[in-house]
Amino acid sequence: MNVEEQRNQQREAYYTSREEVLDTLNQRRSDSSLQRRINEFIQDEIGFENPCEFQGAGILARHLPVCRKETLYSKALCNELGVDFAMPSFSNDRYVNCSAEKRSFLKFNTHDGQRVELVSGQGRNNYDILRATLRDLVCENSRTPVIDYHFFRTNSVIGDFGYFDFDPQGLVASEYYPAYLAMFGGINCLLEDFHGGESGAALKKFTQGIFEPAFRRVQSELGFKPLVTPIPFESDFSQYVFCPNSAQECINMYRGRIRNNEL
Repeated sequence: MNVEEQRNQQREAYYTSREEVLDTLNQRRSDSSLQRRINEFIQDEIGFENPCEFQGAGILARHLPVCRKETLYSKALCNELGVDFAMPSFSNDRYVNCSAEKRSFLKFNTHDGQRVELVSGQGRNNYDILRATLRDLVCENSRTPVIDYHFFRTNSVIGDFGYFDFDPQGLVASEYYPAYLAMFGGINCLLEDFHGGESGAALKKFTQGIFEPAFRRVQSELGFKPLVTPIPFESDFSQYVFCPNSAQECINMYRGRIRNNEL
């Protein structure tokens, strides 16, 4: 099997095309028993209630609700699909030391506000992980919690979006990912490409070891295919956007490219 054939097989097995998403969401939302079954599954899996109250939303799940070009593309895609856009945060996750920009304006709430380097290991791409969660971090100048900073900054740039915090309460990904896919891919649509090539072998290990088994388990036990719609990778998707006018121009541009099947 060549690379293209393998890619098509993965698309068919794990993803739902943009053309199918809206009809599938509408069908699932009309099933009165589905939300109950999803909630029961999540409760059994992770030991607490489903924190996601959205129905029929496109969800870009990142550690923080940051406003980057990837965010604007996802917002544009949701606009084209006619669904709400949502971004959760994962405030109890560890801070990963991979961005000089982030390091430049962060302090910890602890240790009397003094900058500290508490390396506790290395992340998926060999970046340092600090012994602090995202909720421990504040902006250096304003002392604003980093999560609040990004939420209000993003809200000021793109307008309202769905938001909640997901705390797996100490569970590792292999333990909470079935619930994660049921939560975000049951009567919502997760915007993600787990088979994309931008992260190399590190992403492949996560995809094969965590995502695919969790996906198959949800499909087997709940009787539905988690809704995951792939988003593309572009080299500038990591760029932050802070100007509302620039953001709207990007969203309009992405909507045009989506309509023309260029993205």
